[in-house]
Amino acid sequence: MFKETEIGFKFESDTHLCFFGNQKASLDILKNNYPQYTFKEIKQTHSDILIHTTNKSILCEGDAHWTEQENTALYIKTADCIPILIVNIETNDILAVHAGWRGVQNKILQKSLNSLGWKNINVFWGPHILQDSFEVQEDVKLLLEQSCFDTDNHIFKKIGESYYIDLLKIVQSQISSIHVKKQLFATEDTLKNPKFHSYRRDKDKSGRNISFIVKKNHPLGMN
Repeated sequence: MFKETEIGFKFESDTHLCFFGNQKASLDILKNNYPQYTFKEIKQTHSDILIHTTNKSILCEGDAHWTEQENTALYIKTADCIPILIVNIETNDILAVHAGWRGVQNKILQKSLNSLGWKNINVFWGPHILQDSFEVQEDVKLLLEQSCFDTDNHIFKKIGESYYIDLLKIVQSQISSIHVKKQLFATEDTLKNPKFHSYRRDKDKSGRNISFIVKKNHPLGMN
């Protein structure tokens, strides 16, 4: 279960830490709170590119990055897009994904997991724009419909001339062949919740919510 803190939602085990930050969680504050970790980012472009990140990596273009290294905090920035944090149960390696609607259309999570060959995972879903707030026109609806492997009509609700789409369910449909042992949700609606940055709400004045995952040092005696 996620624990809500003043600066966001946190899940921590002996081996991993997952964090979804709110507006108060600047990078400087996160680095100050977690000085034992090396924070690494990617240059996000709404692509389907997966990057291998190490604590010595330079800034690379992509929207997903993974590492096998301990104490390397992979972070992503969102403002309505879905932040997705993944643990490979077999190796404890980690993956952080930035999934906007274009990333969802491009199946970035599915492609990343297939590229890595991960078949047994834990998934942590973060705050993003929820269906009742994600209004699009038919052109975007048609693109996303082609990327959805679920026939549930409720994923695409039509009201008037607009559609309201559940991006999370589309992503979940794309990884239905992967064994997901655990799913934890911190799915606040970023547009409606003023604690979080939202580009749809605030436009160019919007900041970015920072989320990260880290593979911690193994406790003494663990393999």
